[in-house]
Amino acid sequence: MTPNASAGHYHLKNGKSDVHDMTFTFQLQTAQGTLQYSTLRAPRAETADVYIDGKFAGTVSYQGGSGSPGGSMHHPTFGVSAEFNIVGQGTQHVRAARHQRRCLRG
Repeated sequence: MTPNASAGHYHLKNGKSDVHDMTFTFQLQTAQGTLQYSTLRAPRAETADVYIDGKFAGTVSYQGGSGSPGGSMHHPTFGVSAEFNIVGQGTQHVRAARHQRRCLRG
């Protein structure tokens, strides 16, 4: 267990399936807000495009250098985050669609 991850653990998805997307829905109570997307990085991880309500919001890199404290897929670097602005009160749908075979989800 690691205290840096949600619920004390993270999930490593390293398989042959082409489906590694992360999706979730939440309610924005105000007219605008910011989504803070926290993740981890590892040397062999790749990137993902983030979509909010079906619109491209940006690209997130999960890749970290081999000289960083997270030098392997099983010992990633924690504390990496990206921010996305959200406009429109109500239900928001978020999807992170990976680009390559390997993807880490925190």
